[in-house]
Amino acid sequence: MPLSEEAKRKRMELGLPAEGVPSGKTKSLEEIFAHHASPIGEGFPSLGIRRRYRTLCEDEITRELFRHFHRRQVVTRCWRKENGSWVIRDVPFVDDWTEQDYEELVRCLKRTVRTGGLVYACFLEDRLKGFVSVEPELFGGEHRYLDLSSLHVSEEVRGCGIGTALFN
Repeated sequence: MPLSEEAKRKRMELGLPAEGVPSGKTKSLEEIFAHHASPIGEGFPSLGIRRRYRTLCEDEITRELFRHFHRRQVVTRCWRKENGSWVIRDVPFVDDWTEQDYEELVRCLKRTVRTGGLVYACFLEDRLKGFVSVEPELFGGEHRYLDLSSLHVSEEVRGCGIGTALFN
């Protein structure tokens, strides 16, 4: 997926390659910054980058939390169900959240936490750059599964392993 010019600029500000990771090759931040990382993996002090993962509380989930989060993505191909089978089709569009989308997201994430679910986030330099939410209700035939209701990474840091870390 091509990155916007704004995302390229933000990646460069973070010390990431402007064009992202070559297609099919996902690198973690540790791989990209191996020669900068501290021995205990607490971020990248020689680049001045601190990374933290932590659980969010309901009262800190506000619109302001997402001020530096860029949801935008350019989609070129999508999975579609046709005649009972899943196929990939060329369906180009740009997906970006509106202010109303962010407001709805805040309401949903607050509800997730309030009802006993989990919202876990990644911060770079104290700015939200990725998050995952898991709903509290068990489901499935034997009630053994939880719903991972969202997993999002800000456009400028995609391909650096944040989504993988949040998923794990």
